[in-house]
Amino acid sequence: MTPGSSRDKCYKFLLDGYFVGFIHPMFLDWLLKYANVFVKISHPQHGDHCITVHQAMINVNDRSNAVAEVMQDLRTTSPFKALKGWRNEDYGVYVHNREKVLLKIERSASSLLGITRYGVHVNGFFSNRYNYSRKSDRIAAGGLTYGLDVMECARKECQEEASVPEHMLGKLTLVNQISYIFEDERGVCPQIEYCFDLELPPDFIPVSSDGEVDSFRLASISEVMCICVVLSLKKV
Repeated sequence: MTPGSSRDKCYKFLLDGYFVGFIHPMFLDWLLKYANVFVKISHPQHGDHCITVHQAMINVNDRSNAVAEVMQDLRTTSPFKALKGWRNEDYGVYVHNREKVLLKIERSASSLLGITRYGVHVNGFFSNRYNYSRKSDRIAAGGLTYGLDVMECARKECQEEASVPEHMLGKLTLVNQISYIFEDERGVCPQIEYCFDLELPPDFIPVSSDGEVDSFRLASISEVMCICVVLSLKKV
């Protein structure tokens, strides 16, 4: 986060001693009302400004159920914008490169605890299409729902958002991942995005099948960069 952000004022959210999130000060008093779930602690490594779950909750299911009850209550009693977009979809809180899960949490509530959210972005490209050689388009993207691995999620999003048939997904390739963090009215939002490339046949035209995509547009990398700049300027 940039200078002037709330990072230095945030409480660190810990699970099993692992630092897994940033809790924005505006959420602190609300969460601590649920003293049987959230407690304020000092930690020898992470300092005095830390929040964790009650020690009585020793496994993932206990924690997840207790946190879910809190978030369901806050959904109706709090003014938090993040909870207005309730999805009935769980995200996981992980450590050790997603090999160990510590908590399941409703997607829209994840920013209240400032946990890292994972997603996939798929760039489709044509190698030899006439007049459009090597042009690409982000044809699908989505959050990594708890219970799916990265490749499963990417394949699912390709099929749902762009109607990519199963036989074309053999060339789906994980090429990189990027991480970033931002802060808005929903809280602190760390993100990790897994980036895929998918070479498409020259006659393929993506079509949305789940209604989440408004339209598709074929664009060069330079055109995509210009679009990103324009969208960024509109947000300023």
